Amino acid sequence: MRVWESFQSLCWRNENGSVSVEATLVLPVVIVLSLILMISAVYIFQHEWTYSSAAVTADRIAHTWDNSHKHRITGMYVPIQHDPLYWRLTDDGAENWFRPLDSLPTATVAFPASTEQESSLTIKKLTNGIAALSGYLAGSAAYSNQGWRRFVTVETLHPFHAPSMLGVRWGNRIAGSSTETVVDPAEYIRNIDLVRSYLLMIETKWEPGTIQNMLAPWLQINSNEKHKEGRPLQFAAHAEAVRYLRSLVRGRQARIDTEQTGSWRLVDALDGHGISHQAYLGAKRLNADMRNQLMKDVELIRNGKVKGVVWHFFRKTGSGAAGPDAALRKELEKHGIAIVVHT
Repeated sequence: MRVWESFQSLCWRNENGSVSVEATLVLPVVIVLSLILMISAVYIFQHEWTYSSAAVTADRIAHTWDNSHKHRITGMYVPIQHDPLYWRLTDDGAENWFRPLDSLPTATVAFPASTEQESSLTIKKLTNGIAALSGYLAGSAAYSNQGWRRFVTVETLHPFHAPSMLGVRWGNRIAGSSTETVVDPAEYIRNIDLVRSYLLMIETKWEPGTIQNMLAPWLQINSNEKHKEGRPLQFAAHAEAVRYLRSLVRGRQARIDTEQTGSWRLVDALDGHGISHQAYLGAKRLNADMRNQLMKDVELIRNGKVKGVVWHFFRKTGSGAAGPDAALRKELEKHGIAIVVHT
């Protein structure tokens, strides 16, 4: 009996070897979880790396798209190096404007880049932009021109090999993609200025009653100053005529110093071409005040402070006459000052 008790005590109370047993059960689980965490960290890092590479490359290509000679990172270039004058029409995929919106891209380049000669200006720009990626990533760069929208898409691929553990499958590659819109601020401003210039020309050539209503948002003409069909253009005060004139010629008020006649000349509207525009209400005759203003304008032209002078005559509300008399007209024409009578 005493022997059996000793045997039971030895079996149930001796803990020798328990650490080895626990380590045998827990350590493999810890190692597997640690490997999964490490592989997950590497996967996340490489995924962010491929996406960042695609985003930076697409942004640089879009930023330097207006000149293929720009450095792909800094954007610097030699001023004498530029693309052909009409490259936006001939070498930018303008023919795609007439295709469906979901049509294929204008051009696509795969990398690592091949050593083949570039076939077009678009291919050259894409190839220059992805040159830095060709050494360590694979993928493609595409450019699409839909007329109203131009954009560059860069897709990057990187191999990734990791064992499957606990049902986690990583795949054999990591992909990243980024799309950037191509903007051309200088060309945008030029197009806006071109449209505004031609709108003003159209306004002077076409029937004012219908055309000016369309152009009012562009010309910023107050509704009570519009040249309504069947009514003469007239103003009650000089300030109203000046405001209309500034809207008409897209000018601003300017004060220019004079040396021989008075101290300065207040220009009602100085346009972007350096032309001075003056507004006058009603009929004007050659008196001391008109001669003084005339001589100031002559001095400005002679000294090159303005490129020309135009005197605009408007009807005054309640008065039917407008314009210079014969003597004043003769003096204006003699000194090369243009005359415009608005009726």
